[in-house]
Amino acid sequence: MKQVGKKLLTWCLAIIVLFTTTACGGEKTVEKPVEEATTRTFTDSAGRTVTLPNKLTKIAPSGYLAQVVLASFVPDRMVCLARMPGDKVVSAIRDFPKDLPEVGQFYGKKPDFNKEELIKAAPEVVIDIGERKKTIREDMDQIQENTGVPTIYIELTPETAAQAYKTLGTLLDEQDRAEKVAAFFEKEMQVINEGLKKIPEEKRIRFLQVGGKNGMSVDPEGSSHVAALKAAGGINAAAPAEKTDKKSKTENLNMEEVVKADPDMIFAKDKSTYEDIMADGRWQALRAVKEDKVIQVPSDPYCFVDMPPGVNQMIGIYWGAHIMYPDVFDYDIDALVKEFKETVLNIH
Repeated sequence: MKQVGKKLLTWCLAIIVLFTTTACGGEKTVEKPVEEATTRTFTDSAGRTVTLPNKLTKIAPSGYLAQVVLASFVPDRMVCLARMPGDKVVSAIRDFPKDLPEVGQFYGKKPDFNKEELIKAAPEVVIDIGERKKTIREDMDQIQENTGVPTIYIELTPETAAQAYKTLGTLLDEQDRAEKVAAFFEKEMQVINEGLKKIPEEKRIRFLQVGGKNGMSVDPEGSSHVAALKAAGGINAAAPAEKTDKKSKTENLNMEEVVKADPDMIFAKDKSTYEDIMADGRWQALRAVKEDKVIQVPSDPYCFVDMPPGVNQMIGIYWGAHIMYPDVFDYDIDALVKEFKETVLNIH
């Protein structure tokens, strides 16, 4: 009987231990679900730290320069446009975001930013892309304060284009696409930089970049509008702007000033300007005209050097170097343009 009692006691103790261990173990294995962060911080090219949604699906451009990039990079996430471009652009770019409200642009010759329309579009972020303005921090803060929408700036110039796309890729979780664009820029700019080492300063092409009626609207030295041809190794024959403190604005010159500049080449930014120059007898005295060095800049679908002075200028660098220094940059420019359109602009 004593042995039976001992065995019974042993079994009872074992059962108690088993249930106690199971209960304790159950408490230890119960884990509360970890809440996923819904926001994050992002430091933009102006050094501003902005709180953003973790996943950005509704994006607004601050203007046309940003629109050119975003409409080719993430067209399905845009909720508005700065302005609707021409049919040539809309039909060329794959999945261009048509039928969106227009909210205007914060910068440009005629700023027309519409705060009310932007708020109606309900974006999660406003993205500004382009050259750095002196007041960029204050400008971005102003948009953000006036609209209540987080606003960021990403610098994009010929020198920073590759990094701009890497930053954009990280921001929008599109790293693969961004790396492809950045690699294209880095590869081609290496070709340009290596080639320019072979061209002495005294052999550099002095150019005028002109537009408007009779070609009298000239992009002055210091303007972002001549960035492409300067990065391609050209020297701007126009003087620095004197009539305005806005770097991007053109200068209206007279023929005496144009003759005095005596450029090696003249780049007409559109067909009508080119035709005006060739039909105007006053231009015939210029050496560039006599030597058939007046060049019409391609616009397919954006102007290669300007209008707007944004990511489209990157192909202007490769094209401009080929035009000015064909012996050094003797690559297949048509193939390069095709690759640029497909890789960067998402063109069919």
